[in-house]
Amino acid sequence: MAKVFTNCVTGDGIFKAIYICKWNESDILEVHTSDSLWKSYINTNLFDKEETLRCLRNINDNDVEDNIFLDKYLELTKNPTDNEYANDKYINVVYCCDNFTIEKIQ
Repeated sequence: MAKVFTNCVTGDGIFKAIYICKWNESDILEVHTSDSLWKSYINTNLFDKEETLRCLRNINDNDVEDNIFLDKYLELTKNPTDNEYANDKYINVVYCCDNFTIEKIQ
């Protein structure tokens, strides 16, 4: 059974981009905002500039970036303000790098 960690709290009415992050095909499953992902993994190799994220699944066939670094992905997929949703073309698009996958869900 996968370990599930929820690291984002958005009950304050702020529209934050939310991501499902998985390691080793769901051995570890976490829900993050870009801030919580950064804070949790800044001291690991997750944000290294050695490997890029690849678009693994794009069920809506949206025009999205491919082969990008994680920090660039988070910048592209974030909501432009705390008062609106945006960049919905990235919702349900799965990116992967090595044993890590990330999917924007809100």
